[in-house]
Amino acid sequence: MIVNKRLLFGGCPRHTTTITDGSLLLYGDTMDKTLEIMTPDHEKWEDFVAVLEGEDGCSFFEDEKGKTTWKCKGGNDQTFARKILSLYDDIDVEGSLKYFTEHGGHCDCEILWNVHN
Repeated sequence: MIVNKRLLFGGCPRHTTTITDGSLLLYGDTMDKTLEIMTPDHEKWEDFVAVLEGEDGCSFFEDEKGKTTWKCKGGNDQTFARKILSLYDDIDVEGSLKYFTEHGGHCDCEILWNVHN
């Protein structure tokens, strides 16, 4: 899934207008940029999942009793996913988070359980 946007580099954010198709048009020194939605079919999905599962995300590990544990605030908290997605310059963060929610990934661990698996 692709979302078209124009990004502004070094210009004034006041010079914006919304055009009829819902995209944001920024005036000034602009560069066309295509932002993509992160889905399981995306070429960077496995990299995204590896970070979300790791220490900078849910941090899955086995405790001393052999039980798998992880960090996740539950509910609708997608803090780790948002942080990781923001590292990609070609990903639509808000669109990706919406996709995750629509596919059962309401929180960070549910992205792994429901969207990834």
